[in-house]
Amino acid sequence: MDLYKIVGHAIRHLRTQRALSQVTVSTRSGVNHSYYCAIERGDANPSVKKLYDILSAIGATPAEFAEALSIVVRGVCVTTDAGSLRE
Repeated sequence: MDLYKIVGHAIRHLRTQRALSQVTVSTRSGVNHSYYCAIERGDANPSVKKLYDILSAIGATPAEFAEALSIVVRGVCVTTDAGSLRE
């Protein structure tokens, strides 16, 4: 899995843990909805500022993001039919 996909899956993991929609997070973070979806798919490379804005909109700390990255890299999460990740 490439780095962009790892980041995207980690963001999706945090978002779905909190039962937030993509629209809610993109609106709260000020990130264009299409761009936000591309980030979650791993098709875009967000700047550190955008990543911070997204994590703030989700209500996640950098430590939680690091843990989500670790979960994705270890392969503990699987993609469900709905496209979300679960442990």
